[in-house]
Amino acid sequence: MVYEQIWYAITLLGSPRGWIAGAAVLLIIYLIIKGELRPSHKQAFRRFLLILIPTLTVTLALTQGLKITVPAERVCIPCLEGQTQGCNPYCLEDNSFPSGHTATAFAVFTSLFLANPKRKHALVFIIPLLVALSRLALGVHTLTDVFIGVVLAVFISLGVAKALQNKKLI
Repeated sequence: MVYEQIWYAITLLGSPRGWIAGAAVLLIIYLIIKGELRPSHKQAFRRFLLILIPTLTVTLALTQGLKITVPAERVCIPCLEGQTQGCNPYCLEDNSFPSGHTATAFAVFTSLFLANPKRKHALVFIIPLLVALSRLALGVHTLTDVFIGVVLAVFISLGVAKALQNKKLI
């Protein structure tokens, strides 16, 4: 039980709704404190937001679109109201392909890395890797669901960053 609660806490780090709210909060914070930041921190924060917001938008739209159009049932059985036996309390009732939590976590942390791409910052990928593992450990996704979530998010992040660089916005 404690094992599942730890994985559930980790999986929340990839919550799509949480990161939509988080991106909005980060934008507000940036607008309030940007005058107080050192120029290098201001640039990094700005680059992160410029990459994050379109990356999150496209990633969430694509993952939700795929969940609607690809009828991949979950490997788990969701618990109905009052049900406690033979079901998975972490199982959602939507389609499983691709993993939205995994895609969201990789979108956020790839954006963060691309805003300041130094080798030592690659450690941030521990968090989305743990989110991906949590989706498997909780039994709510297949390896394919998780893998495609990673691939989508990383390629979208790279594409957004490249487009911003081409327009000389970052």
